[in-house]
Amino acid sequence: MENNPEKSRVLTQRYAEKRAKLVKSKTVTYDLSLRLQPGQEYDGFLRVTFELSHLRNNDLFIDFSGKSIDSLRINFHTIKAIQWNGSFLKLKRNYLIGNGVNTVEITFHNIYSNDGCGLHSYIDPKDN
Repeated sequence: MENNPEKSRVLTQRYAEKRAKLVKSKTVTYDLSLRLQPGQEYDGFLRVTFELSHLRNNDLFIDFSGKSIDSLRINFHTIKAIQWNGSFLKLKRNYLIGNGVNTVEITFHNIYSNDGCGLHSYIDPKDN
């Protein structure tokens, strides 16, 4: 199976193990804000903070699925050319702190789910 998340939509065990060696254990935090609205879609903001033990010459990929990414900031740098294949978001090494704390901020747009995964929206016809 492919080890490069740029070319795959599935997280392989091999890449997960490689990434786990880069990110210090128990340093990942998530701050999530959602703007839920009636209809088919919602908006959100995600801040992920994590500490890398080292980086070497590798970019880092994080899992992210949604309809669209409206903005991306890595350590206070606004990223104009977002590299995202719908499953994995590329964090270029030149924006990351190789032996320190990193902050990634994502503003996104997504569709409510109806397949048992993700957020669901239902409006009871009796409430209308």
